[in-house]
This record gives sequence, structure tokens and C-alpha cells, in this order.
Amino acid sequence: MIKFFKKYKCFHLKDRYKLISWIKDCVHSQDKIVGEIFFFFLSDRRLLKENIKHLNHDTFTDVITFNYSECPKIISGEVLISIERVRENAKINHKDFQEELKLVIIHSVIHLMGYNDISSEEKIIMRDRENFFLSKY
Repeated sequence: MIKFFKKYKCFHLKDRYKLISWIKDCVHSQDKIVGEIFFFFLSDRRLLKENIKHLNHDTFTDVITFNYSECPKIISGEVLISIERVRENAKINHKDFQEELKLVIIHSVIHLMGYNDISSEEKIIMRDRENFFLSKY
């Protein structure tokens, strides 16, 4: 089950069902099963509070992913996304807002599938996975 929750006023999620189908296809292509994935679209301020509370990071970020999977085969978690940060990053990266949003969404799903992006090698693998899955949208 994949659900989206809008907690930010000035935002409308486009192509909700296409996004759900795409996420499921990406997960299934890795021989994994979709459990429960909840996406929350928030303000910068709200995500900053969550970043401080859960990670002790006093910085703005575009996304925080909480992996709740008890079994590596089943993908479950909670994803908090700052719509303001995604808009800002889209401008900085000269991208369309919807493209940047898809990038953040799939980035979080890749984390839920067990990938990390701490080391330089992990970052290369993460970017490769992002580009691969974005090409499937």
C-alpha cells in the first residue's frame, strides 16, 4: 500500500496513480514487495522540526526517510518531503518541479530498498539507481 498525505497547503500531487504504479514497478523490479509506504508532503519549517527531533540535524533538507521494514524483502517506511525545498532545488538544478519531486520520491524508495549514499561509491550507485528508475517513469 502506497499513500500520499498532503500537509502543505500550496501543493497538488499530479498523477498520483501513475506515481503509485511506477513506485511498485521499481520495487518489484528489484525482487522486493511493497509493504506500507507513506509519503507526507510538508513545509520547510515542519521538516526542519522533524530533522532536529529524529536526526539531531538543525538544517533544512528535502527528504527524510524512515525505514520500517522488518524483512528485507518487504519495503515499508515513512517519507517526509519538504515541498518548499523541492521547489528550491528544482530552480537551482534548472529542473521542472515535477521532475525534482519524482527524483526525491524515488531516492527515498531506493533508501527503503536498502541502498545508502554515505560513501562516494554508494553515491555513485545511488545516482545510477535514480537515473535508471527515472527513465522507467
